[in-house]
Amino acid sequence: MLNKIILLISLLFLCSCKSKLIVDPEIIYNRIENYVSINSPKSESIVVLDNNKIITPNEDNKYLIHYNNKKTIKIITYNKNSKVDSINYSFKTKNLKCYAQYKINGINSNNLISKNQLKNAVISAYHEDFIYNSLFEITGFKVKIPGYSTIIVKGNKITDEIYNIIQNEQKGENIMMQIFDVEGGLKKIKWEPTLCHPPELIIEIKNNR
Repeated sequence: MLNKIILLISLLFLCSCKSKLIVDPEIIYNRIENYVSINSPKSESIVVLDNNKIITPNEDNKYLIHYNNKKTIKIITYNKNSKVDSINYSFKTKNLKCYAQYKINGINSNNLISKNQLKNAVISAYHEDFIYNSLFEITGFKVKIPGYSTIIVKGNKITDEIYNIIQNEQKGENIMMQIFDVEGGLKKIKWEPTLCHPPELIIEIKNNR
């Protein structure tokens, strides 16, 4: 009976310790640097260990957590009453393969679009279930339209030159515009672009007027 009581108290204590932690985000990825905010509001201070090595926070008070399939770190909290708690925290992990999809002005790129939708259209790349999609920025790309020389674009928008070519096309079959040699990356986060480079994109444009 006494052993059961001790076990129950231990479990309650463990739960109370875990509830003190605020970890954001709770998921880490391969191929990028994962900076995580770790706080314990009820503690005077905390120490974070990864593979038994102390991690120091950066200027934004975030910790660089390195990826592996079963990622667990140790967090030691120090309280006002000199009480020390040790917590093993496990992250969710995700294998980031590639930015396999695009959007044009927020519209999925595999949809048929109109000529007018190309006016100053923003090209963006994203990955399914990736919390940092908003930080991914395209900085340049090339465009090939049948019958015209390749156009080099700096930035992430369809230029007036491209838009005017499309608008001046005579009514007929849909226009297949190719976007390739896309340049870009994650703002404020280091990543491996050679392993995660956006593929080329074929945009089908309605040409019914």
